[in-house]
Amino acid sequence: MFLSNVLIAPGVELVGPFPGDLQQELVFTSAIAADTKEAEAAKALVDYLRTPAATALIKAAGMTPG
Repeated sequence: MFLSNVLIAPGVELVGPFPGDLQQELVFTSAIAADTKEAEAAKALVDYLRTPAATALIKAAGMTPG
């Protein structure tokens, strides 16, 4: 959570990763609910998150895509 707060602080720029002992991984997963009313839209979002464009945006935000 520390890194997320740092990344949104005005005037702060991330220039590299924190040392390993200061890193705290937070994993986000995606899934589509069986009873969703917008299954195609949900699938499109999950598919987009796997694209090179999304990967670049995730990395630019200081996160590690999985």
